[in-house]
Amino acid sequence: MTRFNKGSRDTNEPAITEVLRRRHVPYAQLHEGDGADLLVMIAPMELWEVKNGSRSPSKRRLTDAEARAQEYCDETGIPYVVIETPEDASERLDRYFSRSVRRDGRSKV
Repeated sequence: MTRFNKGSRDTNEPAITEVLRRRHVPYAQLHEGDGADLLVMIAPMELWEVKNGSRSPSKRRLTDAEARAQEYCDETGIPYVVIETPEDASERLDRYFSRSVRRDGRSKV
């Protein structure tokens, strides 16, 4: 994947990565300019773009690089998720883990 123009980290990213740590979900923090902030290692892997939900909608729009990464993900079937709060991250993981439980109660993950 080509390198995109630089973006910047949102101040709420540490709270969101703490949700991932508490849930024991491996992730990689991507470099600025990669088109997303986090590679979340669930199946299938997801790219998470962290936006600060307390900012105005105009300040939360995807950058050109993020929009290109999202378009690429849409074309290739890679989930690209915008996360604004720790609660968003928890809800996303709750939905993932609820799909990942077999009928016998054991985890598929």
